[in-house]
Amino acid sequence: MNEEIAKIIKPLAKSATKLNLRKAQNFEELPIAGTHFGGEPYFEKGEEYPVCSTCQNPLTFICQIDTTEDFHKKHAKIKLFTFFYCWECSP
Repeated sequence: MNEEIAKIIKPLAKSATKLNLRKAQNFEELPIAGTHFGGEPYFEKGEEYPVCSTCQNPLTFICQIDTTEDFHKKHAKIKLFTFFYCWECSP
């Protein structure tokens, strides 16, 4: 039975990046475009804060990930991944 399940599941497996979170020692030394959860996101000059396309409310900033850091090198074509979410429309 386990071999049958493995044959079905194995082709569906994809590589992933595991984030090992740790508390920052000194927030003042963190790069503004560095990996972090919560707080304020990095924006380029002239960019506007994103809003939900459904309800038009500002999205909640969840995290940003600097993909140029050593453990993210395989995704280097995307330099900074930033994730926003609407808690009203997609709870």
